[in-house]
Amino acid sequence: MSGRAISAVGWSVEELTKKHGFQSVRRISWKDVTPRDIISYEEGTPLIISDYQDHASWNPNFNITHFKDALEEPRTLTVRNVFSSEDSIMAVDNFLSQSATHPEQQGESKPFYAKDAPCPDDWAKWLESSRVLPAEVIPHAHNDMQRNLPRKYSPETLMTYLGYGDTYTPFHKDPCASSGQNLMVYTENGGSSFWFMTESTPSPDVSSFFKGELGSDLDWENYAALPEELEKAPFTIYVCEQVIGDLVLVPPRSAHQVINNAGLTVKMSWSRMTLRGLEIAIYHELPIYRRVLRPETYRTKWTLYYTIRQLAANLKGRRLDPAATLFAEDASRFEKALRLFDYVLETEGPPVDTKMYGRKLDHLRIICTGSLAPASDLSCDFCSADIFNAFFECRSCRHGNNSIVICPGCYSEGNCLSLPPLSPYLSDHN
Repeated sequence: MSGRAISAVGWSVEELTKKHGFQSVRRISWKDVTPRDIISYEEGTPLIISDYQDHASWNPNFNITHFKDALEEPRTLTVRNVFSSEDSIMAVDNFLSQSATHPEQQGESKPFYAKDAPCPDDWAKWLESSRVLPAEVIPHAHNDMQRNLPRKYSPETLMTYLGYGDTYTPFHKDPCASSGQNLMVYTENGGSSFWFMTESTPSPDVSSFFKGELGSDLDWENYAALPEELEKAPFTIYVCEQVIGDLVLVPPRSAHQVINNAGLTVKMSWSRMTLRGLEIAIYHELPIYRRVLRPETYRTKWTLYYTIRQLAANLKGRRLDPAATLFAEDASRFEKALRLFDYVLETEGPPVDTKMYGRKLDHLRIICTGSLAPASDLSCDFCSADIFNAFFECRSCRHGNNSIVICPGCYSEGNCLSLPPLSPYLSDHN
């Protein structure tokens, strides 16, 4: 669907909670944050850690001039028109001129939101090395399983977002049950952002509400809801106003939308994939992606595979001191990861000598393709699921310049009955 006009002019958290029955997101200063606060967030409750702009180690390069200078020539941004949902390329100076224009002067076609802009290198280094933010939430933290991927295969999740009044991101969940972090580093003319969020637990109810009450599929990320619509929700809606120095923590599976207010805002956003997030993704989120034919974005099965390899190496290195705390922690993670990996392999291998839709599956004679790698970038041509361990191929069928590839799930569900007999393949993960 096309976007709609939503304005945050006149909003306040107090007014939104009183008028619509929302609940304000808990806000604590960075001086008072505890490990329990981070655990509560990871378990499903939104949180704001505030006042980072007053920290002695706040980065003095958090300004728009430095951001512009860090862009490669010709210094352009990919921007989205929130009314038409169309993306285009715009010179950064033109975008900044638009951000300084009052919304009433912009006209119907002008609310542009710069999303997924590159993050300046020194901003990224500050996040990872300044020790200002909690160690558990920085990019590539010790609990981020994506750090186990070879660097060349690891997804780039750290991005910069630039918005201004009446631009927004519709309701969505962060990819594959990842944990989200969003730090506002610069503003002009009173810029701020209003967030509407849910906890992790009611995720199925949120999806049902969007389908039944709002007529939209949450996982297509194309519906921006008005406060009047959200007050009908049978689950808690959390709301907050993010200002400079605020770190918004978005739990896995939390549905959220962001409405920008007043002047320019610049935010750094990144995701982490915890072992719990991998588990939630494989059991709950990936089946939804297959249903709506949505690509995975984060290669969760590959992340799990490399996590197991890393944990095995850790345990081997610590075997001389099995009583150590780190050994026990890695052993627990290893056991959980192996159980999850067993499930992944089971879903990709039907029983031997089974007939399905009148076709015999000769899986004992599956051809070994050699060692695949994430860079092979195979995905199912029907449901877009990531190919990991096994797939079926129709060499006589073409999808562009490539043969058609079908995942085991689509094969077992009969989504390939119109195709000629397919050749089964199994990867040899060395």
